[in-house]
Amino acid sequence: MSYIFEAMAEIRLTTENIQKVIKMYPRDNDWRKLITKHRRDIDALRRGKDLPKKVEDELMQWALDNGEIKSDDVDELDAFIDRIMNEGTSKYTSFDLDEGFSPKDIKMAIGVASDKRYAGGNMSGAVKAIEKIKKGLSDHPQVSAVLKRQNEEQ
Repeated sequence: MSYIFEAMAEIRLTTENIQKVIKMYPRDNDWRKLITKHRRDIDALRRGKDLPKKVEDELMQWALDNGEIKSDDVDELDAFIDRIMNEGTSKYTSFDLDEGFSPKDIKMAIGVASDKRYAGGNMSGAVKAIEKIKKGLSDHPQVSAVLKRQNEEQ
């Protein structure tokens, strides 16, 4: 039963990541069609597999047509593909980046930091509660700013 839930979560994650890649160029229908067509190959690339030559050629052609890359240079194409690969990938990036925290996590942490139980001196209690949400979240710039502001007021 848990295998089904894991599979459903993986499908949802894949769909969210593809939507973020599509939003890189939201007004371009050709981009949307291209990414939707090759979404499995792009996700496989994020997992460490090679991108098929056909997909690479189609991405290069779109990028050349739309001015994203200037020539068919391999390094320029690799940089463009890296931008696609890194767009919206919280699961596949390293955990020390700020992008590892979802907006929902940040909102929850700000809510905890703003809670009257932790305001005015109980900063360590707030930090412990925030760290329960996600490790390292209290070090996020937005969250730490709210923590400082709340604990300065008395």
